[in-house]
Amino acid sequence: MTVALLGFLVLHTVGCAPSPADDAAQDEQAAPPDPVVPSGTAKALLELDNGKRWAMSPSMLPPVRRMQERIAEAGQAGILDHAALADSLFVDIDALVAGCTMEGKAHAELHDWLMPHMQLVQELERTTDTAQARNILQQLAASSAEFDRYFE
Repeated sequence: MTVALLGFLVLHTVGCAPSPADDAAQDEQAAPPDPVVPSGTAKALLELDNGKRWAMSPSMLPPVRRMQERIAEAGQAGILDHAALADSLFVDIDALVAGCTMEGKAHAELHDWLMPHMQLVQELERTTDTAQARNILQQLAASSAEFDRYFE
């Protein structure tokens, strides 16, 4: 999966790099609002767009929805092939990053959700412990729900 991770990083850098507008939007914030810590992680802080969910580019939603479906199906399955699940989630992450068209604060918020989500997928891929894999799957399910709370 190192190739997929390398591909993700290349796509992330080339296709979805922060723009000067992202930096300007961050600089314009005098005092950040009260942050919300996503379920399952303590790394990213998400916020709403003036009380509303951030609008996603319609072309970017299918990879996210596929991830959510895969995670939900794995949670319902009796047997968890966590390595195969991680591989399929990386395919979806690569597709999301390759199709990234978001800009500004919405773009930054998506990254604040995506990076911890991707770290969970990496942990799922690396684990050899079934109980740990199930715990990570629960965290991924919480991360999926977090996406729906902040993006539409």
